[in-house]
Parts: sequence; structure tokens; C-alpha cells
Amino acid sequence: MQPVSNRLQGVLKDISGKVSAPAQVLIDCGESGINIRPKQYGDFGSHDGIGAPIYLELYEGELRLIVWSDINQQEPTHVISLEGARESLRIASVTDTPSSWIT
Repeated sequence: MQPVSNRLQGVLKDISGKVSAPAQVLIDCGESGINIRPKQYGDFGSHDGIGAPIYLELYEGELRLIVWSDINQQEPTHVISLEGARESLRIASVTDTPSSWIT
């Protein structure tokens, strides 16, 4: 299997309307995971400007979001399993199905 790498760039605007400076974000999509790199944010083990405090990976069949919310901590501050968000686990009711949201 050949390594796959794609880079996306984006700008996030503050939805509160109180801060006028947008945040620039790089997203590196690779075969082993997705790095989300907001400008001026990083992680403990990376040099300034190249760190990724947010990482999405598939580990032993489990989709996980890994976050380093403290640049001074070597280990991730949060490892969040997304398994409970699988669409196949949705409990549907007659009044709470996505098709009922459409008028």
C-alpha cells in the first residue's frame, strides 16, 4: 500500500462575533491518521509551527480523537472514543428521525 498524504488549509472565524482575527488551520490527512494543526498551537513533542494538538486515528478498529490541550504535558490530555457515535447505534423513534426534520 502506498502512503497517502493530503493537506488542506482553512480559516475559522469566531462564531461569537467578539474576536475579529480568524484562526488558520492546516489539516494533514495521511494513511495512519489526520493531524489538525491550528496556527500558533502545538503539542509537547513538536517544534513551534509544526505541532498538531489534535489527531484522529483508527486504533484496533476503534476511531479515536486524541487531544493535547496542554502543550506542557507529554501525554495526550484527552483520548476520546468515537465508537458511541456510530450511526448504526442510533436509537430511532418516529418523532426523532432525520427524515422527520425535513419539512
